[in-house]
Amino acid sequence: PIVDDFTFCTGATVADLNVEEASVTWYATQGGNPLAETDLLTAGTYYVTQTLNACESPATPVEVTINALPAAPSGAATQTFTAGQTVADLEVTTLEGATVIWYVESDVDGYTVIPTTTVLEDGVTYYVSQTTNGCGSAYFGITANVVAGTHTFTKANLKVYPNPANDQINISIEKPEQIASLSDINVSGREVAKVKRVERITSINTMILAAGNYFIKLVDKENKQGTYSFTRQ
Repeated sequence: PIVDDFTFCTGATVADLNVEEASVTWYATQGGNPLAETDLLTAGTYYVTQTLNACESPATPVEVTINALPAAPSGAATQTFTAGQTVADLEVTTLEGATVIWYVESDVDGYTVIPTTTVLEDGVTYYVSQTTNGCGSAYFGITANVVAGTHTFTKANLKVYPNPANDQINISIEKPEQIASLSDINVSGREVAKVKRVERITSINTMILAAGNYFIKLVDKENKQGTYSFTRQ
């Protein structure tokens, strides 16, 4: 058979050696025993044959390159921020030239990629990975805690429900007269809805939103901000 060389990340198995030809058999050495699909690959030369009408072809050598998985990014597992800061403000150490990707986790979507412009939310854990040579690392989690005193919103005086939401999301505010603005933003930080009048219980229609993660952003009359996440099912 005519087969190109392969490049994989650590953890690839013989089953990953996909070729167009049917009825192929892989060997670690010429004339050796056939490999099982579950056998882990290592860097080096493998041999493949094709069997047609009970006749096995000569073996074709194939070079396999294995790229190591990079270590996960590192940093402080708990970091503080002030209202309005974004994922870009979280501090992590990554490999030079690596592609860095950020995520949030939800029960609905699992790990979802987010941009670095995502506004940080108090108590939320953000995950980061890095990719080199096409191989991605494990996730590293950072829990973001807002610096005390940067906003007046707490779980005691503000509630966002139901979460996950379907047709609408409700915001219960103990002192709505203190709120200057209330809006719904997506994970990119773009405003998708804004409330003109804030009540003790304010509802936002979420039927027009695509399924995914969103934030309720509040700004009080002292220009202090708070963000609260919810999921649109």
